[in-house]
Amino acid sequence: MLLTCRYWLTLVVCLVAGAPAIAQPAQVILIRHGEKTDDDKDVHLSTFGRCRAAALVPYFLETDALLKFGKPVAIYAQNAPNPKKNSLRPIETIQPLADSLKLEVQHQTERDKFQQMVDEVMSNSKYQGKMVVVCWEHERLTEIAPAFLKYAKNVKGAPKEWKWEGKHFDRTWVITFTDKDNATFEQHLQRLMFGDSKD
Repeated sequence: MLLTCRYWLTLVVCLVAGAPAIAQPAQVILIRHGEKTDDDKDVHLSTFGRCRAAALVPYFLETDALLKFGKPVAIYAQNAPNPKKNSLRPIETIQPLADSLKLEVQHQTERDKFQQMVDEVMSNSKYQGKMVVVCWEHERLTEIAPAFLKYAKNVKGAPKEWKWEGKHFDRTWVITFTDKDNATFEQHLQRLMFGDSKD
């Protein structure tokens, strides 16, 4: 009887020790790139967009609502395979924050291949329990947010229909994974620049 108990105890310990740890961030924050110029061929931020990029540094480092899990440990932005044709705005928007944190912007993923980025963020053990920032083009953010939320069985606060109006550059989408099965979604207004939404 004693040997049997020891056998089962050993088996349980081995199973627990061998079980893979859940490697997912506690929070993923999604933002759109900053404002663009009126020239459709211009791949860079406008002056206003560059000002927003600078303002995002204290926004992320001093806003209590965004610091529940500490400062960002990783920053992702969509790639620009052809810098002369593809938008550099996501990288330009988030680069000042990355510089202030001495982080490298992860921009290996192209605009429409965002699922690769989502899977990487959600499986990287270095991000476990931490906060990750993602900066992308707004039309894809409406697909990226639900892609992250698919990792949770139960989601609170998510809209029935995902929308991000083209005129809005001042939204912050916050996805919080309260545990491996549950997540919440919140929209915050940045209120950083003249003309930003107040409500």
